[in-house]
Formats: sequence, structure tokens, C-alpha cells
Amino acid sequence: MVLLLFVFGISTAFQNWYLPLTLLGVLFVLLMMLYPKQLFWLLVVSIPLSFEFHLDKKLGLDFPDELLMLILVGATLLCLAVYRFKQLQTFLQHPLFMLLFIQFIWIIVCCVHSQHPYLSLKYTLSKIWYFIPFTVVPLLVLNQRKAWVTLGYCIVLPVLAIAVYTMIRHSVSGFSFLKINDAAKPIFRNHVTYGASLSIGFSVLLGMWIQSKRWRKNNWLVLAMLFLLTAIYFSYTRGTWVSVVLSAIASLFFLRNRIIPVLVIVFSSIVVFTSYMIYDDHYFSLQPEFEKTIIHDNLSDHLDAMYSMKELSTSERFYRWIAAFRMSTEHPVVGFGPSTFYSEYKPYADARFRTYVSENPEKSTVHNYFLLTMVEQGFLGLIILTTLLLVFYVYCQRLYFRFHDTFFKTIVLICFLIMTNIVIINFFSDMIETDKVGTFYFMCFGVLILLDSYHRNKAEESLRIE
Repeated sequence: MVLLLFVFGISTAFQNWYLPLTLLGVLFVLLMMLYPKQLFWLLVVSIPLSFEFHLDKKLGLDFPDELLMLILVGATLLCLAVYRFKQLQTFLQHPLFMLLFIQFIWIIVCCVHSQHPYLSLKYTLSKIWYFIPFTVVPLLVLNQRKAWVTLGYCIVLPVLAIAVYTMIRHSVSGFSFLKINDAAKPIFRNHVTYGASLSIGFSVLLGMWIQSKRWRKNNWLVLAMLFLLTAIYFSYTRGTWVSVVLSAIASLFFLRNRIIPVLVIVFSSIVVFTSYMIYDDHYFSLQPEFEKTIIHDNLSDHLDAMYSMKELSTSERFYRWIAAFRMSTEHPVVGFGPSTFYSEYKPYADARFRTYVSENPEKSTVHNYFLLTMVEQGFLGLIILTTLLLVFYVYCQRLYFRFHDTFFKTIVLICFLIMTNIVIINFFSDMIETDKVGTFYFMCFGVLILLDSYHRNKAEESLRIE
């Protein structure tokens, strides 16, 4: 405190405020590196509340969560170097972790062969400060039941807060369909990321409600769920609507140990449908009418246009999906390189599917994360991603029925619901690289690996006792 007062006194005398701000920044970083658990809680709380902050026209970050991720990467590496946790070896040998590592290595390979190495390098580096804080750190932090409960609060409460904030702003316009993007700003780039954040918070509450008889009778939990459902409806995000409904239906199969056959059927259906649309150019039947494919002023017209294949965003998706399929044959092994789709896709697009927004000034990508992976990381990248998700669901299903403790069964179910929401949303968007969604995507892997290691350790202990 004496040092701070001295520095503030000097800065006041010389009218220079950079010195105290720099000192406070250094003290904050040192404090967070000494207490990484508290830093992790702060990071999780900050995710739904963070906003885009541009340092200049080319350089920007999500503030403050991306800054906290970088600090947590340093704190984690320091902790691992000093304490050398014994559990880490088991963690590193887990099949899910090994698949994540293989995926990262393949991204590096694709980065080396990228059409735009600088863009791919930034993408590759960003994977590090998503991967370490949310896949590795849970091993160090979530070692008590109290910590798991704290994590739940850190996820749900900020989501409820931003839902209240956005709903109040949106109510000024009478919950107008056209004003939802304005209401979601500045915290969210658009209503799509807002809806995705709401679905993650809702997944936590739904998992608690399904699994625990005690929580079903909790009025506050029910009210929170109803409020988030209302907020999800007024987010006007069709991908989120679909993900919430389908994840709830999927949970019924999950609870009956039938999710793996369902996934096989869904995957096979997607492959058959895609093959049919490509064969003999059947996709031409989806060609939009340029003059009639417009933005609509209200929700009912918007939905009517969607059913009649005249809805703008749906038609624009077909425009980019066709481009993605054509690009995938150009560099089928290593792809065009991570984060290169926008720079390369327009020559491969079909002009017959153009819409009023095909100029794409916001520089968005293909709006399907699986197609995006196939284009940027080749067919092998898509196979690795698909295998990773299938293995995740296999472990999820097995762990749920191996745990007898309701507390851990609830955590596994919540993991399943969050991942299912994320996967479904990413059939219509590309949000794994965003802080609002990608953070929880990697956290699901870290949590599941930790729970599986915990279950194995318990099983080994019981064998020793016997």
C-alpha cells in the first residue's frame, strides 16, 4: 500500500498515469499466477460478459477473458513445472487427450502448408490459450465437490445476468425481430453468439433438473429455466432453438443407454443426404430467387420464407456450402490452411446461389464447422474431428452408467447436454473458435477426462481394499 501511494503521488506530480496503471497490472498478474484457482473462476465468470476490444484495425481481442486466458496459460505452466502433479501422466495418456493432441499436431501440419501462413499461425497459437486453460486446468482445480458447485455457479449466474441485461434492452423495442442484434451488443457480436451462450447456461440447469429429484422441486431452478427459455425464444436464433430441443430429446436416449446407435443413424443419414444432394446436381433444386430472397421485418415472414426456401441467411448458407464442397477437392489432404476460408472461397462459389449479402463485408465463414474443417484441414482433419466427438460420446455414455453417485452422474449429463448443444449449433455456424462457445467445448473434454480418471482411481482403490 505504501508503494502504491508513493507511485500515485509521483504520477500526480508529473501528470503521468501510465506508471500506476502498469504497476497495478503487474501486481494483478503476479497475484493471479500465485492463485490460479481464483483466476480460473474469474475467467469462467468473464466468458459470457466479455466483449470485442480492438487495439487497432487489424489487432483485437475478447476482453477480459482472452487476456485472462493468456495469464492462466503462464500460471498453469508455472504450476506444472514447480509441483509436477502425479495425476498429469494419467491425464496425458487418456484417449481423448491423445486425440486432442493429434488434432493439434495436424493443425500445425496444415498451418505449414497453408495458403495464408500468417492467418493460420494466429489460429494455431489461439488453440493453445483455449486448450490449456479449459482442458488441462480442470485437472488442477476441480479436486473437491465444492469446486464443482462453484464451477456451476460461475457458468449459470453470468448467463442469467446477461440474459436479464439483454432482455431489458430488447424490451425497449417491444422485442422486435430486427432489433435483437442491437440489444445483444456490445457484449455479443450478434444474436447467434447470444443464443449460444444462453443454451450453455440452460444445459447446466436442465442437467440438474433431470438428474436430481431434489432440484426438480426447487422453484428458483424452475424459474431460471423458464426465464432462459424465454430469452432463447426472443434471441430469434433458429440454431439455438433446434439445439435446445434436440439436446433435450437426445438426453432421453442418453439416459436409456441408447445414444451411440442414435449417433450412428444420424451420421449415416447426413452422409446419405449429402451424397444424394451432390449426385446428379440435385442441390440445384434449392437455388434461390435473387430478387425474392431478402431480409424480412418480422418473425412470421422470416419463418415462412425459410419454409419456402426464400429466407436470406439459409440461402446464403447454401452459397457458401457449395463453395466449401468445391474447395474440398482442391486440397483434399491438408486443406487450404486454418483460418483461410474467407480469403479463398469466392472463386469457388456458384453465382446462381448468390444473395444480397454474398459480398460478406463482416468476413464470416462457411456457417458449418464440419465443412469449415474439411476445407481448412482436409479430409483427415474432418475424420479426426468426427472421431474425437464420437469417442467423447462413447466415454460420456459409459461414465454415466458406471458412476453410482448422483452428483457425478449429473456432471456427466451436463457435459453431454453442453456438447450436444455446441455440436448442433455448429452445423449452422462456426463457433468453436469463439470465446463464448469454444471455451466450453474444450472444458467438456477436460471435465470428462478428469471424471474418467477419477472413476478409474476409485476402482483401483476398491480393488486394493478387496
